[in-house]
Amino acid sequence: MIKLGQEVYLHDCAIYVYNNSRLEIGDRTEIERCSIFVGNDASLLVGANGKFFGEGSLESSADSLLKIGNDFTVGARYSLVAGKGTECIIGEDCMFSFDVILMTNDGLHSIFDVETRKNMNSSREIRKKRKVIIGNHVWIGIRVTVLYNTLIGDGSIIGAESLVKSKIPNNCIAAGNPAKVIKKNVTWCRFEDSEDIAECGEAYIHFTDENAQ
Repeated sequence: MIKLGQEVYLHDCAIYVYNNSRLEIGDRTEIERCSIFVGNDASLLVGANGKFFGEGSLESSADSLLKIGNDFTVGARYSLVAGKGTECIIGEDCMFSFDVILMTNDGLHSIFDVETRKNMNSSREIRKKRKVIIGNHVWIGIRVTVLYNTLIGDGSIIGAESLVKSKIPNNCIAAGNPAKVIKKNVTWCRFEDSEDIAECGEAYIHFTDENAQ
């Protein structure tokens, strides 16, 4: 099933939708030069007012979910992939920079333990546990890679060229490889010269709570 909202703009996009799958794009979302892939029994849901600048790719492989909230923006050369049998959820009002990679699996390859002869990374049980959950109003910097088993809380910022594969609390700055919290109790807005914290949005002005789930 393909469902497009009102005033959706798709320019030079290649769209592949397979059996029993669902592709939804919300009102006034603009996507250009993007490869969109929705595998068998998968869902790829994009909210309203999104801006996908430059070439990139969105992929929800078989039996997976990729869900992107309203007011999402991303720069060129992005790759957002929910691998087979996994789940990726991105909240509202998130801002991703250029060259951002998000993956919920190890690609299309399996790794085995020679001693037990068992699959270590892509069995059905393992895939079900692999998720990426990104909260609302999260800013992801340039050339950041986000891998499975990541949870990023509302209002946080991930510094440039970081590798994230862990839990990052709300309203903090995390950076490095692997990313670690370097400053707490912060918030951000989209305006460079702002002098009014209210422009960040009252909903996102909070102290960091490292015990939040």
